[in-house]
Amino acid sequence: MRLIGFESLFCGTVAAVCLFFSDGHAYENGDVQYWNMTQVQKQLTSAWKLLLNYEARWGGNASELYFHRPEVGLAYQVSDRITLSVNYKYLNSKESGAWKGASVPHVNAILNFKWAGLAFMNRHRMEYMGYEDTPHFWRYRGIVYAYLPVYLPFVKSQPYVGDEVIYHMNADRLKYHRIYVGLTTKIGAAIKFDAYYLYHQIRSNDSWSINHIFGSGLTFAF
Repeated sequence: MRLIGFESLFCGTVAAVCLFFSDGHAYENGDVQYWNMTQVQKQLTSAWKLLLNYEARWGGNASELYFHRPEVGLAYQVSDRITLSVNYKYLNSKESGAWKGASVPHVNAILNFKWAGLAFMNRHRMEYMGYEDTPHFWRYRGIVYAYLPVYLPFVKSQPYVGDEVIYHMNADRLKYHRIYVGLTTKIGAAIKFDAYYLYHQIRSNDSWSINHIFGSGLTFAF
């Protein structure tokens, strides 16, 4: 009951914010979107972990589903600080009213460390973008999260900030820049809920556009 109430409150807040920002035009500069992800992590051994997740995105002031994808992966914990993984996801994106698919295998190296009282997670990813009827290409994604050493009273919630860059290697240019501000909350021993705001910058030729993303996520670990 606590989880359902928390999600209902968050989704209601997102809807109100989307109406406030709405200008009646979809996918234009300043579009407000809602992104959601559900993850399942299964510990296979002390070092190996199975990863399953599903993500969906709504654009046009959060009124239309335009992207969704399932993903599966296998992670190996090298040490307390280093984790490596191999993943595969299948992207479904809507363009000009038609759905387009892409097979995207990727490899990841994740570094966890502490500095100046903050806990950091730094992930480096190489993705092979196998779009249908489009030349395939590689892209690099680098992200760093900083978790603040404070917790909200009465709940196990911790604020964080993040910075991500996505570099398209075929075009030799930075394509996306994302800045995150969020809150992660532990619900019991096996469930984590995330709520965040994402300032999403998108490069097209030599100009940049901006989307305002409100997102949520659930992680089940067992």
